[in-house]
Amino acid sequence: MLRYKCYYDYEHCLEDISQLHSTLLIAWNLLRSLLHSLKSYQRAIFLAISRQIRIHETFWKVLRQMNPYVSNKWPLKLPCAYLNTQESSRNLAKYTKGNVTLPYYLEDELGPHY
Repeated sequence: MLRYKCYYDYEHCLEDISQLHSTLLIAWNLLRSLLHSLKSYQRAIFLAISRQIRIHETFWKVLRQMNPYVSNKWPLKLPCAYLNTQESSRNLAKYTKGNVTLPYYLEDELGPHY
């Protein structure tokens, strides 16, 4: 009796797999016919529609530093990164005898630096 029950469950499982296979086959044929009908349209119409459907990716833009002649155009978040080794701009921090002098726009945000 136990063998009969196991055989019945196995056969029932095979029926479920067969039904799933036929359902997937029908879905595949439907999808294939839809894609075939899309290919039959003129290429210009398809391109016109595809131009309207676009994915726009926007990136956060970083503002440039005030001095356009500095080689590093991207502002850094640490005040110590603004050390001016060329002494070419008063907007950037100056390094004098181990002390860092912050630019005026960073002093307003961070307060006096000792």
